[in-house]
Amino acid sequence: VTQTYQYAYLMRQLHAEVHRAKRYEHPICVLKVMVDQLDSINFQHGFDAGDKVLRTIADLIQASVRQSDVVGRYRTNEFLVLM
Repeated sequence: VTQTYQYAYLMRQLHAEVHRAKRYEHPICVLKVMVDQLDSINFQHGFDAGDKVLRTIADLIQASVRQSDVVGRYRTNEFLVLM
């Protein structure tokens, strides 16, 4: 739906980035983006509308991060950005 990485890939990348940060003593940043009221949108307007909201938010996040950052779907209404 969102054209972002799925949970399993995201967790592998997070694990690798944490180890890399420790090894080279570099900082790591993880941004969690939570979509409020997604259940309400799904209930009132249908799941297609909820999917459109998620795609729009994913597109906005992707357009706002560096190419080296990793954007993925963490939970139903949450994204993580590994920087």
